[in-house]
Amino acid sequence: IVLERNKNKLEITQEILKILREKQVTAPLGEATKGVQLKADILVVDDEEEPVQLLKNYLSKKGYNVDIALSGEEAIFKLNTAQPDVVFLDIRMAGMDGIVTLKNIKNINKSITVIMTTAVGDDEIVKKAIELGANGYLIKPFNLNKLETTILSNTLQKYL
Repeated sequence: IVLERNKNKLEITQEILKILREKQVTAPLGEATKGVQLKADILVVDDEEEPVQLLKNYLSKKGYNVDIALSGEEAIFKLNTAQPDVVFLDIRMAGMDGIVTLKNIKNINKSITVIMTTAVGDDEIVKKAIELGANGYLIKPFNLNKLETTILSNTLQKYL
């Protein structure tokens, strides 16, 4: 099921890139799509500060508006004042874990795109997160092209 879902996402992403090229709009995905950048507000939630800062710096340099939260509680507090287009949410965190945080995010706004992140591929937890409304997941360490493709595929609908 996961492989089929990833295959479908790849096909959708390829179709999106085709449409962007036809409309002469480009996205932040390397040389083939260099140029105009889609804007997205992103919240990165993880209890490990160093990787969060690295991800924030990378995405900020790409032109995204990035905020961070170092706990599930901090993420919920921030979501009560500003709502990002995409939330990258670590599954395993001290205090409020990613699953509980996901439930709270979806209670605040079901339409926020939540991508779960994990260093450990636990199929049962990922399955539960998808059932609770997560839009996908990424395994750490991130493939940066896949990270940007995920952002693009989850924010493009507001531009077309």
